[in-house]
Amino acid sequence: MFRPKLHTALVLFTRTSAEEVAIKPLLHWEGYGMQIKVFEEFIAEKKRAFAKTHLPYFVIATPEQKGNSFGERLYQAFASIFAQGYNRVIVVGNDCPELKAPDLLKSEQLLQNNEVVLGPDTSGGIYLLGLTKEAFSKIKSFDQVRWQTSQVYKDCKAFLAQLNLSQATLSVYHNINTKQELKVAFNRKFFSSQLHRVLSCLLAVLIKPVRVPFFYNPQLIHTVFFFRGPPVQYHF
Repeated sequence: MFRPKLHTALVLFTRTSAEEVAIKPLLHWEGYGMQIKVFEEFIAEKKRAFAKTHLPYFVIATPEQKGNSFGERLYQAFASIFAQGYNRVIVVGNDCPELKAPDLLKSEQLLQNNEVVLGPDTSGGIYLLGLTKEAFSKIKSFDQVRWQTSQVYKDCKAFLAQLNLSQATLSVYHNINTKQELKVAFNRKFFSSQLHRVLSCLLAVLIKPVRVPFFYNPQLIHTVFFFRGPPVQYHF
């Protein structure tokens, strides 16, 4: 019989879609609305993964974040969830397509025997940070970490080791911060099948422009791009 897990909370710590577009313009074409939709899908995908774990979860987007720096805002996000009585908190962003529900459940299991769980990415950052309440009580700030650089994972490991906190590490996954990383993630099918199908339509605009004959039929073009099966690879 299903029994709700009440001791661990998941947190999606994210910018708004509009902020993501301004900071990480991923699309070859300049369609602002299309870029917004892509990031909205990234956020929705993480919510779906959260729901599959049956763990309680929270979304802390920029308007709800407190602090002047990334480290301050992340620290306050952890503090706000621990203040609600949770013993373990796992925080992720929206830009790691390989992170799925089984990874989140594995993180929860690892936190039962470790004080910290880290999910390193291929760029030297992290896509997941999990802490126990006891571990968080020993952390006064995240100022020692050079956030949003290629040194994040290295800094976290060293900083947490100084506090004598036991650590567990997940698999190395890809984050998406550039157009090239989006291309790799899409062509290697890192996304869930549902999100991949959505992006197959949304990212049709990423196909390099072709010459259109003067007699073209707009409806025909629409049909070709949006209703046929997706090609093996998109050329960004």
